[in-house]
Amino acid sequence: MEIERELTAADLAMLGRHRGVKPPALKRLTAMHHSIARLMAQGEAGYAIALATGYSESRLSVLRGDPAFQELIAQKSREIEAIVHDYDVEAAAKMALFRNDGWEYLHERMMAGEMTDHDVLDGVTKASDRTGFGPQTKSQNLSVVMDLGPALQRGRLRAERLAAEVPAAKEAKILEFSPQGNGWSELPIGNKKEGTE
Repeated sequence: MEIERELTAADLAMLGRHRGVKPPALKRLTAMHHSIARLMAQGEAGYAIALATGYSESRLSVLRGDPAFQELIAQKSREIEAIVHDYDVEAAAKMALFRNDGWEYLHERMMAGEMTDHDVLDGVTKASDRTGFGPQTKSQNLSVVMDLGPALQRGRLRAERLAAEVPAAKEAKILEFSPQGNGWSELPIGNKKEGTE
């Protein structure tokens, strides 16, 4: 790489100047713009929006940089939040009604003697569990830090002592100890006595 000249303060000042062509601002928002803004507000990926609308991802990026389009995305986000909120409130209300009707039905069956003790106990256990009064399980994590370095060092020293005392151990021979008095004897590798492994 060849250096033509050193950078000057004027060169650095030029870095702050606008380069290239700035895309023109949107003059009119179309139905497609509204659809794209809604998809962006929902968090859809750029490639998915491009596939759904036929716009290129680079065009979507340019749209995302337009101030009018940014405001449209913000508006769509607020609309989506309102819809989701209303849906959540309605769903919660229906679930509360369903829960209350269910408890009333089970209570009537229990009072009429139509439920077995097992069914009553099961219902109480599940209801208690859902309201924070069910059986609790506690677990505890225990971290143990073991310093194996000293143990490994002691093992190496024992292996060295054994190798010094029993030369065949150093050569990785199979040894057998006979308590009848002849002590250690070397077995050829591959000729193990029956019953040894």
